This record gives sequence, C-alpha cells and structure tokens, in this order.
Amino acid sequence: MARGTRGNTITTDPLISGIVYEKHINREQGQINISCASGRTWSEPAPPWAAVYPYNHVHQTESGHIIEMDDTPGHERLHWYHRTGTFTEIHQVGIKVDKIVNNYYNIILGGRYEHIEAGDCVTIDGKQEIFIKQAKLDKIGASYLIEMGAGAFKLNNPGNGVDIYGYDLAFEGQDRLNLGATRFYRHSKFSHSHTIGKQIDKVGGKWKMSAGSMSFNTTGGASLQTGQGYSINATDSITETIQGLLPALSMGYSKKTTAVGGKIGVESTDMLVSGGITMELGLAGAGAKFSMLPPGDGVFDCLNEIQLTAGLGSLKGTSLLGDVAFDSLLASSKLTMDGAAHMQGLLGEVSVSTAGKVKVKGLIITMKEALEEIIDIITDHTHPTGSGPSGPPMPPTPIKLNLLKSMKIAQSFE
Repeated sequence: MARGTRGNTITTDPLISGIVYEKHINREQGQINISCASGRTWSEPAPPWAAVYPYNHVHQTESGHIIEMDDTPGHERLHWYHRTGTFTEIHQVGIKVDKIVNNYYNIILGGRYEHIEAGDCVTIDGKQEIFIKQAKLDKIGASYLIEMGAGAFKLNNPGNGVDIYGYDLAFEGQDRLNLGATRFYRHSKFSHSHTIGKQIDKVGGKWKMSAGSMSFNTTGGASLQTGQGYSINATDSITETIQGLLPALSMGYSKKTTAVGGKIGVESTDMLVSGGITMELGLAGAGAKFSMLPPGDGVFDCLNEIQLTAGLGSLKGTSLLGDVAFDSLLASSKLTMDGAAHMQGLLGEVSVSTAGKVKVKGLIITMKEALEEIIDIITDHTHPTGSGPSGPPMPPTPIKLNLLKSMKIAQSFE
C-alpha cells in the first residue's frame, strides 16, 4: 500500500487483490444509488487511494488491520481499516466515510450536539426504533412530509391529549375516514365546507347543532325518521316551496301529511292582531280560498271571521259518515248523516227532514201554517149578493182545497 503495488487498483486480479480492490467490490454490493426519501439517490464514495511512494505511511498488523496516513500531494488521506472490512476514511477534501460491516453501538453518557449545515439523508433497509423516555421536540423550518409505502401509521397517546394546529388542515382517506370519541366537538369560526360521496353519522346520545344560519341541499331525496317527537321552532318564519314536477304529471300529492293515530292540528295563537290561517288554490286564491282572520286584518273587519271563497269553481263540503255543521253565536247550519238539513237564524229557520218535509218558519208563522190558513179562508169565504150573502164555494173547489191541505201540504210541509 505504501508503494502502490499488489492489487491496490480496481482492475487488479481478485486472487492477488488488496484492500482497495476489496473496498471497490464491497461498494458495489448494495451501496450504489441508495434512495433517499425525496427520491434522489446517493452512493458510497469510491476509495480515493492514489498513494505515491514515499508519502503514504502505512502500519499493518499481522491479522490484517491497517492504518494509513497518506501525504501524497493532492491525495492526502487518513484511513483506519479493520480486517473484517469495517473502516473509517477521511478523503483529501475532508469527506469522511464510516463503513461498518456489522452492528454499530454508539453510547453517550452525556449530551450530544450535532450540527449539519447541508442536508441529511438516512436510508434504512430494515426497521427503525426510537425510544425517548422524556420529551421530544422537533422544530422544522420548512415543510414536513411523512410518506408510508406500506403498513399502517398510528399515533397512540392513551393517557394524554393530542393537539394539531395549522393554518390549513386536510384529512383525506382514500377508502374511509373514521373519527371516534366519547365526546366530539367541531368548531368553525367562519365557514365550513366538505364534499363527500356518502356519510353516515351514528350518535348514541344527543346530537345538537348550532349555527348562525343553515342551508340544507340535496340533489336526491331526503328522509327524516325519529323514534320519538320531532319539533321545529323558528323565531321568524317557515317557508316551504315544493316544485311537484312528478306529482303534477301523475296527478298525485306534492305534499301529504298522514297521522296513523291522533289528531293533526294547525294553531295560530294570536287571534286578535297578526294571527290567522289561510289556504289558497291558485295564485293569490284565484281558484278558491279558505281563511280564518282576526279582527283588524282587513280595513273593515270588526270580528274574527272565516271566509270560504270560490273563484272559478264552486264550494263543496262532503262528509261520508258524519254530520256537517256550521255554528255562530246567533245562527247555525247542519247537514246530518241521515239526510236531514237545517238552517237556523235568529228569527227564522229552514229545514228538510229525513221524511222529506220542508219547514220554513219566520218570526210569526210557518209556511205550512200560512198555506193552511189561506185554504181555510178560501173554503169559508162568502160574498154579498142581491138576495143576501152567498154560501161557501161550491164543489169541486172546497174538495180539492181540503185534499191539498190534508194530503200534499201536510205531507210536504211542517
């Protein structure tokens, strides 16, 4: 090695090879184009041996350990070589190469301070374990990337909290994203937006959502099912707009409310000023309108009123098995399921019984009484003649009038 002979070149015969040739061969066994995490590669530097006699000072032991202190101009080196192939070599420009062919143990009883002014690339073909018994602080001036080629990434801190702070945070799962906790809080100071294909939320306890305002939009259908009650409380108003495209084609319902049991109630609690219930058919009730209005809703209103207005059609009320009745303080109207009809006013009434009899009664007399009295007057009527008062009308007039009174009027009027 001091004289530059016996195999100390890369082209030497392996049978008479020296350590320089051996280092060249060992370098090619997996130490070329080693990948870094960024994708770039690096290689073990080639042995810089170029000794010229007598500048290379070599000490070689019986087993093959070698120490070189090479002062060859332009190729100055320091080299410590173990016969197994483990070596440390300092090149002429200050590059240091440590190569260990077996395990490496580095034990420091004090602290360690390390300063790397350029980059640092560590490539580990096996696995790495780091056990830190106290705190660890990583401070990174630029970006920080952890990229997994295979396996799982887990962060376990079962006894303490985990805080993540950032200007923009993104969590994305190519297959799924699971979030589980005993309590779950989500805060957004300004806006919140997310786009997903499918979302399922399962909450065992109470789920409460509070927002300054809320918009719910779905391009497909939407359904809401509760195991108990469901309530909506709006401080301002509730407006529903249903396009009803398919129901319009099939003549079906655009909105349908079904109660399997119990009542369906619509209540407006303010009955004096602002309350009221209105149902309209057509634009502004052009087809028909039903309204219950408080006093003061119109200019000339003085009492609460119910309005039924038919536009182009008619008003129709139908009851299959029950009665239909309208009542006010001084009047009423009733249609019974047995076929009778009755309207009662303050000073009169009109009714049709189930037997077909019609009753028309004013303040003084009924229609039946009036007709019978007219017939009695006609049948009892006499008038003066030259020979004295005439008698009652002659048949068949009295007979027909009495038959009219006893049969037709009695059977048709009451």
